Amino acid sequence: MTPDSVTTDLINTVPVAIIGAGPVGLTAAMALSHHGVETIVFERHAAVVDHPRGHVINARSMEIFRRWGLDAEIGGHALDADTARRISWATSLVGDEIGRLDTPAPPAEASPCELVSCPQDQVEQVLLAALHDRGVDVRYATEITDLAAVEASETARSGIVLTTAAGDQVEARYVIGADGASSRSRRRLGIDMTGPPLLGNQVNISFEADLSGLVGERLALLTWILHPKAPGVFINMGEGQRWVFNMGYDPERTPAESFTQQRCAELLHVAIGVDVVPVVRSVRFWRMAAQVADTYRSGDVFLCGDSAHRFPPTGGLGANTGIADAHNLAWKLAQVLDDTAAPSLLDSYEAERRPIAVANSAWSLENSKKITETGVGPFARATGKTLAAGGVEADALRVRIRSSIDDQLAHFAHLGQDLGYCYGSSDMVIGDGPPPPPFDDVTFVATTHPGARLPHVELSDGRSSLDVVGSRYCLLVAEGTLVQPGATLSEQAKAHGVEVAAIDDAAWASLPGMAGHVALLIRPDDHIAMRVVDFDADVWHTIRSIVSCVQID
Repeated sequence: MTPDSVTTDLINTVPVAIIGAGPVGLTAAMALSHHGVETIVFERHAAVVDHPRGHVINARSMEIFRRWGLDAEIGGHALDADTARRISWATSLVGDEIGRLDTPAPPAEASPCELVSCPQDQVEQVLLAALHDRGVDVRYATEITDLAAVEASETARSGIVLTTAAGDQVEARYVIGADGASSRSRRRLGIDMTGPPLLGNQVNISFEADLSGLVGERLALLTWILHPKAPGVFINMGEGQRWVFNMGYDPERTPAESFTQQRCAELLHVAIGVDVVPVVRSVRFWRMAAQVADTYRSGDVFLCGDSAHRFPPTGGLGANTGIADAHNLAWKLAQVLDDTAAPSLLDSYEAERRPIAVANSAWSLENSKKITETGVGPFARATGKTLAAGGVEADALRVRIRSSIDDQLAHFAHLGQDLGYCYGSSDMVIGDGPPPPPFDDVTFVATTHPGARLPHVELSDGRSSLDVVGSRYCLLVAEGTLVQPGATLSEQAKAHGVEVAAIDDAAWASLPGMAGHVALLIRPDDHIAMRVVDFDADVWHTIRSIVSCVQID
């Protein structure tokens, strides 16, 4: 089903409209602004929701934010690195610690950035301020109630008319639906999802309390609580002052309305383990699922982020997959809008991003199953009851839990899952040999295989190789090849719609898999489109076909 068709002779008022001002919608607006595309962002909430919700910003997302100079500010709001690498299992927050997992620092050679834990509302505030500085129109308290396709006419291109709850209308050439897991855009388009729709009902309690002194050296990012009356997980949202407590609940036995301020405070008292007075700020209810939309597009409307996929939080890939979605889609929209590339380029968005979502969904689901081996999840009450009873059975259970904790590393330290994926060969990615081996979820192995993200190597001036590529297609070469006839290479590249960038010869030599190759064609999203053996006529022909997304005879 596509949006209802209407006929209009109006000129489009904005190239791209974005529905949803969460981290993915704001990232899409930021990426489009970076490419010079005007947008309007519509958000039905009155302001940034102060309930922190997600918090994991992985290395790839931080690389994207780094391109816009936002990484340091986001990092400034994040939990300190040592605490963020610590995961604990205990009978209560201040009770007996059963086991701990200290994840290793990521290797510096993998990325100029590393994963941080920063509350989602803080990330949104940073993005919102940056968009404000760029003059991007973000309209809160504005709900979109209708989307209608505009038929092309002699005076106007096709597009979408968006109608707000107030009856106002805005016309856009393209629309991005980034309005979250319960996406009204997706439902309005009639797009179904594949995968388990309900893995459990969850309640998320955001509160403030100074617990750092009580926890001491055990202060961790996550503390899983194995207690018969209050099983769940504490998420440290800011140096022991700001917290979220998440637990499963049965809406048949304890309906949402039963989670009053008093009941939440009582649960927190039990889970913390001492008599403190938490300030409950907000309570949110959500449904855990593992689903991916059957299609990411309906006409000129694209789904992005949680609108297109819903993962269990085990691994923290939900928002990060959405941020990469937005980054992938934005440059493609920009190139089609400025007629640099054919509209068929937009077909590659779903072709590239949906398989990543399917893989990440399966991986997150597997994590959610595996972590139950540590006694959490549906078994937490029974586990807590056994531990509280003490004795031989409790001692044996502690041993089993500690052993299972050691097997959870991939859940919390997954640089391979973050950086290691490759887009498949297509008109956008020209393979040149056997496909890369399947990536390991924990260990990241850099590669220049077409489809992979350009490897990070440190340059002689301290920058990253990722810093020298820009917002257009770029031929990356070694500085030594830019001596005469370097000017000719630049002229040829410009004539074929690409730029040329160079890295020092030592950095070039450290790029893996480049023996016999003289250049890499890098896409605007940092992924490798092809490896170049020689600049002959056929190569320039292929480059032109990739850039324009048109098969040139």
